[in-house]
Amino acid sequence: MKTVRQRILEFIRSQRAVSVQELTQAFRMTEQNIRYHLSILKSEGVIEEIEGSSPQKRGRPKKVYGPARHTYGENLDLLASTLLELLLSNAGEDQTRRIYDRLAQGLAQKMASNLGLNLEATPRPGYLTQRLNRLTAVLNEHHYFSRWEAHSDAPRVVLGHCPFAAVIAEHPEVCSLDAGLISTLLDQPVQQTAKLAKGADGLPYCLFRVEKKQV
Repeated sequence: MKTVRQRILEFIRSQRAVSVQELTQAFRMTEQNIRYHLSILKSEGVIEEIEGSSPQKRGRPKKVYGPARHTYGENLDLLASTLLELLLSNAGEDQTRRIYDRLAQGLAQKMASNLGLNLEATPRPGYLTQRLNRLTAVLNEHHYFSRWEAHSDAPRVVLGHCPFAAVIAEHPEVCSLDAGLISTLLDQPVQQTAKLAKGADGLPYCLFRVEKKQV
């Protein structure tokens, strides 16, 4: 049996935008009880106040609640998969590799610019440790759950999440983007040494070894 809060959430999702007054009428509850349930739903991140609520006849604009935007769902994976199919439909192996190299460079430029970093600077400023810190900051801003580890032979970059996972099943070659992305952001060649390996916590990760820069 559904709880009152579950039914309120379903009602909000079906209406897309409702006021406290509308909820009190629909559920025959006091405003105080409705506001209590709304506060919990807001804290859980499943609903939000909608800006630009229509004003009442008198007084301040009334508050209107709707489903949180991040719960709407998107078709970006479908769009990306279709675009890749069109882009690579007549491409050979070499051309496909060049396309993904350009994609990686373009992604790196956009990701870095979001944090105010300049990838055009040559040589890239900072010691390798500083650049590794900047790299993980950029990657984590874009949902990679990344970190780097110091090793006696060479540092390793660990990715705990793949933001492109939704399209990898149909386009496994997308995995090559990560190496190009890391290399471009770090200004240092890297080699992938583990793909979706299981960590001690049982969660998958990808591992990249930082290679020496060619002089």
